[in-house]
Amino acid sequence: MEHSKLTDEVGQALHQWSLVEMEVANLFEVTSGMPNHNAAHAAMAAIVSFEARLKVCHSVLAFFELGTLHATYWQRLYHRLLKKLKKRNELAHFSVLCIGSPGDETWRLVPYFSIGRWVLDQHTTGKPQQGLSVEQIRERALSFHQLMKDVVWFRYEMQVRLGTLSGNPLPAPDLALQLRAEGVQTREDGPRQPQS
Repeated sequence: MEHSKLTDEVGQALHQWSLVEMEVANLFEVTSGMPNHNAAHAAMAAIVSFEARLKVCHSVLAFFELGTLHATYWQRLYHRLLKKLKKRNELAHFSVLCIGSPGDETWRLVPYFSIGRWVLDQHTTGKPQQGLSVEQIRERALSFHQLMKDVVWFRYEMQVRLGTLSGNPLPAPDLALQLRAEGVQTREDGPRQPQS
């Protein structure tokens, strides 16, 4: 029973991650300048690696004068996306194992499990990998959901800058509020349209 709880939570977490990937594709569609929106999505879908798709978005955004707040926000969001990708990959490549001594065992999801790593950890540290609990997987799903919302907010901000949206319907996320608290201003540094 515990085994299926782990895999159910992995399914939920990977679903949340797929929404992150969809929103990065939407960001590319908005900022790419391609007049055919379907073509923009098809171009993004042709790139298998999420890291490569993210780098394409990053390259496109380099041609925008974002202003201090948005430039800083994007830089931090970009690095968070790369960092969370590693956490996502752990959920996509795992084994479910029963860990512990008889009577005190628990089921855990062990990312990148191999017997060699398991015995090496046991030998070098005195304990094998502990793996992830249901609650830890659930926390990742929530963090992926928040990341998706952060990308959506930024996409709306870009649409406002490009004149395709009159205002951002979403409240500023924690990252934007944090940057403002740090004194990063919303000053516009240049034109709204991408530079050629």
